[in-house]
Amino acid sequence: MEYIEDEEAFNGKIIQKFLKKHRPDRIIIEYNGMWPTKHIPELYDDMEEICFDREVIFQTIDVVNDETFALYMKNMPSMMVDQFRVAEMIIINRCTVEKTNKNSIRGSIKAVNPRAQIVYESAQDEFYEMKDQMPFDVNADVIEISDDDFGLWYIDMIDHPETYQNKTLKVTGLIQKPKGIPAGFAVFGRFAMTCC
Repeated sequence: MEYIEDEEAFNGKIIQKFLKKHRPDRIIIEYNGMWPTKHIPELYDDMEEICFDREVIFQTIDVVNDETFALYMKNMPSMMVDQFRVAEMIIINRCTVEKTNKNSIRGSIKAVNPRAQIVYESAQDEFYEMKDQMPFDVNADVIEISDDDFGLWYIDMIDHPETYQNKTLKVTGLIQKPKGIPAGFAVFGRFAMTCC
């Protein structure tokens, strides 16, 4: 096991030094969550160069405590969003069915990283799936999407288009028909202000 205490020292050269020293089959890096993630893409490039003679699989996993998620998102949103942007998988640990606000967590993560896989782990170290709880009735004759729920609906609609197929929706947005779009098609959306 090796430790890097200085953010600037975390680069391909130090990884190459550790590879020569230890000759590992597998490398797991526990990245300091207080450091910006700018080094991660650079590290991937360095690792591919260093390990050109072997198969290299990279996966960035972010682990977040459910008990502090809302507090950190409120007080350190740019730091949290920075971590979410580069992660392929985000594990939310210490979850409870009663207290975990899946909609808030999912919305915060998917807004900045739609491809991220979100996994929930209970306080008893068990992984489980929590059912999506939409704040609108997807079985209604007309599904009404409020302005406050637009972002959540939009992400859910992209992730689960079959839920909304052949349904009638009442939603506020903008429709554009850019050049090159085939007849019968348009682009729907809204302006969004993103933070951090």
